[in-house]
Amino acid sequence: MQYQKFGKLFLCALLTGIVGACTNSSDSGDSDSSDLPPPVQLEERSLSTTTDENGVARFSFTLASDDAAYQLLVFPTDGQSVRLTALNDNAGPVNLDPLYLQVAFNVATDPSVSVNSFNFPFVPYNVMRTNYTATYILTNPSDGTPAPFTELNAKLLTKKDSDLSRGTVGVNVVLVGPVAGSQESRDSIQSIMSIAQGYLSGANLTLDIQYAAFPGSDILPNPALDDPYYLDLSKHMRKNSINIVFATDVDGLYAQDAIYSISTGDAGPALPSTKSVAVLSILDLTGGDGLFDYNGDGATQVNGDETRLAGEEVAQLIGHYLGVTHIVENDSYLTTGSDALTDTQSCVTIIDCRDEKDVRGNIMFPFPIEILDGNLDTYKRDHMTQQQTQLLQRSVLVN
Repeated sequence: MQYQKFGKLFLCALLTGIVGACTNSSDSGDSDSSDLPPPVQLEERSLSTTTDENGVARFSFTLASDDAAYQLLVFPTDGQSVRLTALNDNAGPVNLDPLYLQVAFNVATDPSVSVNSFNFPFVPYNVMRTNYTATYILTNPSDGTPAPFTELNAKLLTKKDSDLSRGTVGVNVVLVGPVAGSQESRDSIQSIMSIAQGYLSGANLTLDIQYAAFPGSDILPNPALDDPYYLDLSKHMRKNSINIVFATDVDGLYAQDAIYSISTGDAGPALPSTKSVAVLSILDLTGGDGLFDYNGDGATQVNGDETRLAGEEVAQLIGHYLGVTHIVENDSYLTTGSDALTDTQSCVTIIDCRDEKDVRGNIMFPFPIEILDGNLDTYKRDHMTQQQTQLLQRSVLVN
């Protein structure tokens, strides 16, 4: 396993075992990992518009005949919030009712102060060789009032892909903090990524993995809160890839609620931003002892197979980043919502979920369900449905 620190083999971490003990790229003059060839070539176009008197902004663009999918990123400024309200093509409005919002627009229809992103097409649509207009509303977060006559900038990313049934996605595995940089953790993380690859191979997805280290504290900020730390991190990583960050600990995670990682939303940005990461806490995944599947003195396990649990978490984070949402949402013991795909199963209570193999075993089920055998074992989450696979393969990051 090779570790790269800003684009160079990270021998320092291998020798010391502690990421934080090494120097920054600026100390040695090294180029950073953003100089590495991207795993997928995307065409990038800059768009700009100005909101009208009601704070409404419209971006119009035309797709080339061989464009297979696109992502539109809108960047508000001055702390304002932006959200998508409509999408039109030559045939008229694209359906954005709640049915489809659950599938691909979770991020886009929520107000965002850093970047608003969405992928298209989503099931059951296909990209049309036509003109599109995306409509947004820009508001002032302090009082929710529209922000009129304000410049708004966007990036349109498109991919060429003649085969949407299978593909490869770049994954930057980023280690931050002393626990993440230990030799034991590095060995476990390699196994974790192999497990995630095994599960996602059923969705015809291959992971092109690069390992890197990045300086950071023992407890990283919550990536859902638009912290500039993650903008800096993503700028230093290989482009057009998913950044999976293994941290010693992360603010806002609660292992007692089976929450071990944080995704910044479904359909993550393909460009660097405060939301261009998904983060896991090693301390939460390992029950606080910092070692995967350790059963010696002082061991505190949260799962009978912590390495496998982490592999499931990584597979789910990659699914989220590529635009696939949870198959169900739960509040305590009851299901409060489900995705809009017609070939995923649902359940009403946690007991129903435990009894339904196709539900509890889906990679995108939101948390592991315990097998009631007294051994802390949980059911595997190891498969996706055909429509989940279609949605995943349509992401601009998959080629």
